[in-house]
Amino acid sequence: MAANNPEPHSESDSAHGEEHGQHIANENLVVLFMFVAMIIGGLLRVISKKYKISYTLLIFLTGIVFGRFPLMFGDMMNEAI
Repeated sequence: MAANNPEPHSESDSAHGEEHGQHIANENLVVLFMFVAMIIGGLLRVISKKYKISYTLLIFLTGIVFGRFPLMFGDMMNEAI
């Protein structure tokens, strides 16, 4: 039976450790995205009820606004990874 050794045995083990760290960072981004999306959805629901605007229309317009600036949001996401 092999002893548990926390040190990497080869370069491939070290690369796997770096990939694992990136995997965790990506999971954090997914959780952040879901949290922000729910906050935006809640705010849009309040605006929809207060101003009697269709919720679907607000979601559509919000998508256009976020889609209009993909490079800005893409750069932010690439820096986070």
